[in-house]
Amino acid sequence: MSRKLSVPLTLALLGAVILLFLISPTYSANETAQRLWESLLYRLLGSGVLILLLLDFGFLVFGTPKVKSLWILLPCFAVAINNLPVLSLIDGDAYLTQARLIWLFALDCLAVSLFEELAFRGLLLPVLLKSTKGRSASVFWSVVCSSALFGAFHLLNLLEGASLGATALQVGYSFLIGGMCAVAFLKTKNLLFCILIHAVYNLCGGLLPTLGAGSWWDMPTVILTAVLGVVVFVLMLWVLLRMRWDEIRFLYRDNKKTT
Repeated sequence: MSRKLSVPLTLALLGAVILLFLISPTYSANETAQRLWESLLYRLLGSGVLILLLLDFGFLVFGTPKVKSLWILLPCFAVAINNLPVLSLIDGDAYLTQARLIWLFALDCLAVSLFEELAFRGLLLPVLLKSTKGRSASVFWSVVCSSALFGAFHLLNLLEGASLGATALQVGYSFLIGGMCAVAFLKTKNLLFCILIHAVYNLCGGLLPTLGAGSWWDMPTVILTAVLGVVVFVLMLWVLLRMRWDEIRFLYRDNKKTT
């Protein structure tokens, strides 16, 4: 896309974000629905800006995966789906209070995931990888750094009144989820899979805290989550340590100049 077109579009999207912030329109009398609509619209507009940046950089993040690489998605989706406390729902310890808003929450999860994956796996990770110019362990450290920045990004929740303990926990598991998504992206060559994994993870983990009530962290759920997390972490680390520069050259239009 030419700069004559991308610059005005970017300015228009940023202007829309500023306008929404200034006028703070009311979308719903329901407080939860209002927050979801605001989050959804801000993330969609922000994603538009990131897509324009992605086109400007020319990174090829929506490639065609090889069938043999799709196995990496199975453990990733297992982690994402396990984020839903099924046992608590079955036992009745947790329950939905605003089930009518599930569709809106799902859209918001998708928008949040689109924005964050475009920013951290679609743009930041390729920039870090390219800056290393194929040096030893460049793939490993680029994934670690992009994931660390993704985790640190969630410190912004402190500005919204989140507690220090809850925020620190979120920074930690966001780092791990970021690393998992980065490995899945580099193996499948398509960012869409990461967006879906991320969206399912957020949907399953945030459904009850946002639209429900009760208690969902029972001991079996904690044990299952911990065991699954350790297994998938070891698996992803093994895959990442075996990954070489040639496997990520698909990201760049001029592959020869990045080696």
